[in-house]
Amino acid sequence: MALSEHEQYVIDQMEQALSATDPRFVAHMARTRQSWRRHLRVALNVLALAAGLLLVLLGVWLVTVWVSVLGFLVVVTGLVCVIRLRTTHRR
Repeated sequence: MALSEHEQYVIDQMEQALSATDPRFVAHMARTRQSWRRHLRVALNVLALAAGLLLVLLGVWLVTVWVSVLGFLVVVTGLVCVIRLRTTHRR
C-alpha cells in the first residue's frame, strides 16, 4: 500500500530530524540494512547452487543430458553471483 503525500512528507521530516540529532545511529542502521541484504543474497545464491547440484545429479540419475546441462548452468550462475558479491563487498 502506497503512502499518501502527507505521510511521506512526515516520514521525510522525521528522517531529517533523526539524522541531524543522531548521525551515528543513522549510519549504523544503514550498515545493518546493507548487511541484511547481503546475507539474503548470499543465502539465495547458496540455494541456487544446491538446486543446480541437485539438477545435475537428477540428470545423471535419469540419464537426461538437458537436465544436467540446466543444473550446470544454474550452478555456474550461482557461483558468478557469489563471486560478484564478494568483489563488490571488498571495495
